[in-house]
Amino acid sequence: MMQTILCTVAIALSLLSLQSSEHNADPWPAEPQSPLSRTDPYQYRLGLGVDVGATSEVILEPRVLHATGGDFIVDILTASNWTLANTEKITSSLRINGNPAPYTPSLKGKPGDEIYSFTIPIPPANISAVSVRVEWPVITFNSKVDEDKAALKTWPQEWPTSTQRYLQPSMFIESGSKRYVDFVQRTTEGMLRKVPPYYAAKDLVRAAIQEHRNVDPSFVYSENSGTVRGFDIRAIRELFPGRPFRTSQSPSATDLVCDCIAVLRTAGIPARPVIGIQSGNMIQLAPQIAPRRIRFVAWGEFYLPDSGWVPFDPNLMRGTSMSHLPVHKKWDFFGTIARLNRRAGIAYDFAPFSQGSVAGFPAGWSLRVSGQAFGPFEFVDATSPLMNASGPVQP
Repeated sequence: MMQTILCTVAIALSLLSLQSSEHNADPWPAEPQSPLSRTDPYQYRLGLGVDVGATSEVILEPRVLHATGGDFIVDILTASNWTLANTEKITSSLRINGNPAPYTPSLKGKPGDEIYSFTIPIPPANISAVSVRVEWPVITFNSKVDEDKAALKTWPQEWPTSTQRYLQPSMFIESGSKRYVDFVQRTTEGMLRKVPPYYAAKDLVRAAIQEHRNVDPSFVYSENSGTVRGFDIRAIRELFPGRPFRTSQSPSATDLVCDCIAVLRTAGIPARPVIGIQSGNMIQLAPQIAPRRIRFVAWGEFYLPDSGWVPFDPNLMRGTSMSHLPVHKKWDFFGTIARLNRRAGIAYDFAPFSQGSVAGFPAGWSLRVSGQAFGPFEFVDATSPLMNASGPVQP
């Protein structure tokens, strides 16, 4: 497999000289560099609506959580190549036991940070239900990659400091484990660094996709009533084997994203999942999905040296012609993604697990509460993606 890639490197070098390319003028912050570019800015109001309660594990009835206070935290992806947020126009609300509650929110982050944290303090109270709504404006973009110029990027002696965390394992992404080390060795045949990182990433992602014969197309776990709990990840099923999961034993669409990220990190390429919301379909994944349905999605990004983060969607890549195309050809949903501006990222991690405890399943938020309940209990939560389109936007 890698011998074929080595041949395509020579083709790419014969097509292009090493002259510096034109810089694409772009007035927005977090601009990607050549060979990456972005187009078609689109504006939305993005957010989450979350309802949380406590239920007795014994009698399965609502219980009161006697809390001495806590925090509700939402990650906000502020300045990526493909999603920009306006943190000056965040709106929020808090209801305790169905009634509006006073609070003073806080925003943590400094200029240049890709992720801010928005915190709503939970006041001391006898709580049976917490309802939170947080919204903020975002601008999203379509992505483009010049495939030939991307092939000219070489492996760096050291990856930028800002990308180092995305080389390490994280919750649900067990990069570096024997399973992934063996997979990378088998796929690259020991010649990983003899091809450009862009081609290596393409080949590794394709191999990871082809490893899964069956994938449950759903990204989220939802109750029979249709209530969304959050992202469905196979590792959650393993952590909580007693829960009556409705999804099949096949890996979920979220699992596939996590596997691809783990493979890239194991190969020494910084990569991260993007936790986000989509407005409408980029492709008809299943007949039961309404064309304009707003839903949670996840996709991936890897870092291209001296350029920026390259988006790819392994679930949309499944079933395309990429399995038969050489790596020097353009692949659908890898790098160049039309209608990527119909998606907006919230975070680069399954945030609840990086910030503390969580009520239920990861969905870009976390809840930390100090207190106790009468008898054993578990949180019951429902999360709604919020995404209202404002339309195309000009600089």
